[in-house]
Amino acid sequence: MRTIVTDLDGTIAFGGRRPARSIRSTLFALATAPDTRVVLATSRTPRCIGDWFGPRAHRFDLVCCNGALVVPRAGTAAVTRTAIPATAVGQIVAALGAAGAAYCLEYGHEFVATDHDSLPWWGTRHRRVLDQGRVPDLGGVVKVTVARAEGWAQTFGALGGVDVFPHETGDLDVVARGVDKAAALAGLLKGTRTAVLAFGNDRNDLAMLRAADRAVVVGAGLAGLPAVRRVAANPEAVLAALRAEARQIVDVVPVGPAVTSTVTASPATAIPAVRAASRAAARSG
Repeated sequence: MRTIVTDLDGTIAFGGRRPARSIRSTLFALATAPDTRVVLATSRTPRCIGDWFGPRAHRFDLVCCNGALVVPRAGTAAVTRTAIPATAVGQIVAALGAAGAAYCLEYGHEFVATDHDSLPWWGTRHRRVLDQGRVPDLGGVVKVTVARAEGWAQTFGALGGVDVFPHETGDLDVVARGVDKAAALAGLLKGTRTAVLAFGNDRNDLAMLRAADRAVVVGAGLAGLPAVRRVAANPEAVLAALRAEARQIVDVVPVGPAVTSTVTASPATAIPAVRAASRAAARSG
């Protein structure tokens, strides 16, 4: 059994556009193999994956919002989420509001933004813009994204109950403490004896890359990460690495569970409504 897990932006997708057709086709083909599980692990939402991959997105397991929102492949398990404590969301929103900083709050089925233009890759569909002076709903937020990191990592990193992921693109994500892609992947696999091949490019991929049996870093980031293959950040190089590494991972026999986790966040909560939203998005892609 093999599990292939890949980040999206900067790893298999570039310039804010969906992955090249050749990469999508390869992932679809891998996902149909009886001995293979394909996981898309991203800071994006199931809505975006539905738009990018269309109705066949149900073949993939989805680790979204940096692991806070997990959508198992169709029919295998319930959708789960891990929300940020409402008190922490309140502190974050108050600080950002006082500074006039732009941000988005992701709830799973929709997101709230401070304006129409910030974080444009989040899109306009499902975007609800806050009225000036209005406090958003603080409950059920799975991710906060700040448009410009600019020192917020240290500020929010000092808060209780949250973890912070600054991105190479200059924005910053906040999720519940203990949430990351590796932890979510561990939950999906639930101790299954499977060899894991991971692709990533950014700091929110680090734990996932370190936990994998084989790891591929796309681009020049994550310097100092040992025992990984590095490839150029372009679709052709990534496609070649994906095909080659997928063949080699079959020969890796893990000595135990391929992914381990030390999650300390509150247990994830099942939310069937997100599954329905994800399927609807997939049909519209």
